[in-house]
Amino acid sequence: MSAKNRLGSSAWRKHFDSIGCPSDLKSTYLAYIDRMTGRGFPPILDFGHLASLLGRTPAYLASAINGTKCHYRQFVIPKRRGGARTISAPYPALLECQQWINREILEHIDVHSAAHGFRRKRSIATNASQHLNKACLLKMDIKDFFPSIKLRRVIAVFRDLGYPKNISVYLGRLCSLDGQLPQGAATSPAMSNIIAKQLDCRLLGVAKKWRLRYTRYADDLCFSGPHISIQFPKLVSRICEEEGLQINASKTQLCRSKGRRIVTGLSVSGERLRVPRAFKREVRQEMHYIKVHGYWSHVSKRKIRNPFYLQSLYGKLMFWRWIEPDNSFVNSAFDVLRNLVHENGEFEKD
Repeated sequence: MSAKNRLGSSAWRKHFDSIGCPSDLKSTYLAYIDRMTGRGFPPILDFGHLASLLGRTPAYLASAINGTKCHYRQFVIPKRRGGARTISAPYPALLECQQWINREILEHIDVHSAAHGFRRKRSIATNASQHLNKACLLKMDIKDFFPSIKLRRVIAVFRDLGYPKNISVYLGRLCSLDGQLPQGAATSPAMSNIIAKQLDCRLLGVAKKWRLRYTRYADDLCFSGPHISIQFPKLVSRICEEEGLQINASKTQLCRSKGRRIVTGLSVSGERLRVPRAFKREVRQEMHYIKVHGYWSHVSKRKIRNPFYLQSLYGKLMFWRWIEPDNSFVNSAFDVLRNLVHENGEFEKD
């Protein structure tokens, strides 16, 4: 918290005395401040105080709260499996406000242990590792996860923390766009985990009854265990609908026989996490061409136009080594790439 948020009751009392605050209002403020600081959250007294905490003028804050659309830039990116996704990225001033809300408020709210996305010390690897070598695997996808979370639920999060209604509305509007969580806002990932806590609790409860493991990574739900009934996905869908969310039925996968099992991009078919075979095959092929033909000849023959191609290849190898740290091919591939680079950082031409 900032220095002013760490002020004790006596310091706040002196502040209110110095501005001539009426005694009854002062008592109300002090009780609220003690309550919020005791819970680990910054007390926010009014609109002007919020603007000060965010380092913004009241005029800017009013614009950000009431005219949020002009504080975002929107662009479209292709989805991995076809279609397009609209990203609403806040401009720097609003981004900093959202980062403050994240840092001072949202990061201090507990989320469910089944949630693995957007959390420190959690990752696609911790998510996938829960489903290693299971007889049955069910993967389901929540449709339009962020946009399905409406403003009223965002406001309710701040109300439940103890913030007054007006402050909760201000904070909620800073986190939302067109009455819903925007894909691209800094606060959307943490807020979605907080709001999905009840969903996670219900899904874990039903999973335990069926002797299954359950995890959620953002909008990806995963269940695994010795047996999964064909009726179980319907139960999951119903619970999601009761929580205001919909399952994308076209992406539901129930695997009840041996074979390829991928969870959050990683193979869980055996006792240890592995990088998928298709990924390995692609990287091995790239490295083979580089070793046989030389880097520049390979780039020319494959008509590679990506100026960051080598960095991309480095990134793929880093990912592979993260999942399989003892893989001998990865370590030798790093040696090959290092030999391509001069001391000044330029590539050696063959």
